[in-house]
Amino acid sequence: MDGLDLSNVPFDLIINILNIIVFYLIIRLLVYKPVKKFLSARRERIEKEQKTLDEASKELESRKEAYEAQMEEAEHRSKELLHQSREKADRNATEILNAARAEADKLIADANLNIATREKEAINGMKDDVVELSVSIASKLIARNLNDEDNKRLAADFFEKELGSMKQG
Repeated sequence: MDGLDLSNVPFDLIINILNIIVFYLIIRLLVYKPVKKFLSARRERIEKEQKTLDEASKELESRKEAYEAQMEEAEHRSKELLHQSREKADRNATEILNAARAEADKLIADANLNIATREKEAINGMKDDVVELSVSIASKLIARNLNDEDNKRLAADFFEKELGSMKQG
């Protein structure tokens, strides 16, 4: 075995092991601690961001609930206002109808009073006409001195003519 020299194997093995240990220590000092520190800081930052996110989520949820409560309250108030408006409109309509009925009743009463007044005036006018007719008949009777039969016929003709003309006019 000419090409292979095994006499230096234990020494080479020890040097390789020492190289690995030194390399490990150098890497541990130079790389591992900063990487560990970086990862630890990153983990803390992620946890902090997660905590902030959770708080923001809770705040958002509470705002959402407050908004929904406000919307429900607004809807309740709008329904109440609508109900009150309808009641007010109904009251106003009732008041307007009652006022119109009162006005109509007043107009009817005034018309009835006017009719009654005109009826009295017509009756008084008719009484005056009857008195004039009676005076006219009496004066004609006195002037003619007729018998009872002529008087009855004359009075009947006169009333028929005069009352007939009053009915037509």
